[in-house]
Amino acid sequence: MFLGYGFNDDPFTHVLRGVAWDLREDQDPYHFAVLGIWPTEDDTPTRNTYNDRYRIEPVFFELRGDRDSPDYSGFVELITGIGNEVGAGGPPERHVIPEQIGPFADVPPVQDDLRRARELGDAILDRVDPGGSDV
Repeated sequence: MFLGYGFNDDPFTHVLRGVAWDLREDQDPYHFAVLGIWPTEDDTPTRNTYNDRYRIEPVFFELRGDRDSPDYSGFVELITGIGNEVGAGGPPERHVIPEQIGPFADVPPVQDDLRRARELGDAILDRVDPGGSDV
């Protein structure tokens, strides 16, 4: 799973094009990309581009609101629905793990870094699920 990358990131898309080249026409897409789409948009051109260029099958969720202030709650509904279909439980509890693994295991986290990590995590969740819906 790739998070934090977009299809406008050249290094990321370069890797995807390389994978598509390796797969050629011998295989149907088996990677997925979750993409927002406006209700009035036709998904066919986007689907064809992702299938042909990257060998990826897009999974669309509905964007709501307006283009200046999009509402991403359709993303939360889609992911929750997928989780329900596969029998996954609800979202895990959000917390910062105090133990560290790796070369800096003996270095305690800086409280300001932990605070900032919580703020960034909350900002991401608020963007995709404003107000924390119970979907």
